[in-house]
Amino acid sequence: MNQYRHLLSFVGLSVGGFAAVVGVSATVAVALPGREVAGNHQIVAQAGSPLPSQLQGKPVVVEIHADWCSKCQAIAPTLSALRRQYQGKAHFVAFDVTNRTTTQAATARARELGLVNFLAANRSRPSAVAIIDPRTGRVLRQFFNNPRQQDYTAVLNGAIAQLQRR
Repeated sequence: MNQYRHLLSFVGLSVGGFAAVVGVSATVAVALPGREVAGNHQIVAQAGSPLPSQLQGKPVVVEIHADWCSKCQAIAPTLSALRRQYQGKAHFVAFDVTNRTTTQAATARARELGLVNFLAANRSRPSAVAIIDPRTGRVLRQFFNNPRQQDYTAVLNGAIAQLQRR
């Protein structure tokens, strides 16, 4: 996500004749107009270009998971329900980053699907789920550790309607 981050520092004061310097830092995120900032999602990287023909015609749900990730385990039932609900209406792609071997296989698959930039930017963030427009490679919405099925369905329904209009 494109954001500006500003570091603010505050300096302390003199108390009882002793000078004390207290450093307090805070990072403030300032959203650019038209950019979304919310608690459990932010866009990390776009695919960058249209996805291959096998992913065209339906929104693409991309999941990054690892067997050792408790957050991934927490969202697994939601993703399973989405796969059933949107069978034939959306493409589902899962990249396993559990270990070196699975990550290498995921990277090879991501290259085939035009998602290598997306995977590279998110491989260290298991529990990332993105919904991508296959025509542009643009991330419509990205979630991290979000088990709320209705958040995904709202985006998927909108993407499906948009793709059907074209």
